[in-house]
Amino acid sequence: MKMTMGSTWKAKISRRAALHAQRSEQKAAALLGIFEHRVDAPADPLEHLAEICLEHQQRERDCSHRSLPTNPRLDQPRRFVGALEMTQVAFALLVLKTDFGKVFQWIGRGVNAMLEYAEQGSGFLFGPLG
Repeated sequence: MKMTMGSTWKAKISRRAALHAQRSEQKAAALLGIFEHRVDAPADPLEHLAEICLEHQQRERDCSHRSLPTNPRLDQPRRFVGALEMTQVAFALLVLKTDFGKVFQWIGRGVNAMLEYAEQGSGFLFGPLG
């Protein structure tokens, strides 16, 4: 029984040694493959040009989908500011080019008169301090 047990151990040890040698060979082959790849890689930089162009086109397409004018959430403030500017231009033309501007002149004279009364009142109330 001891003989079979010893032979079993010897078989296990020899199998382990063979597996270890095989792993070492695989590691060496993997490292050699990486080294060969590094050596051969710069030899032909245009080898995968079609794939690179396709990736570039896909990235451009993705970026164009995320651009500002097509995003409705970002377009709303822009529309609001544009409408506000148009309202200001229309109001300026209304005041400056029509007789409606005379109404604002009359309102301006009234406000100036109120300010003069306020200045006289503060001068009366506070004297030289006002």
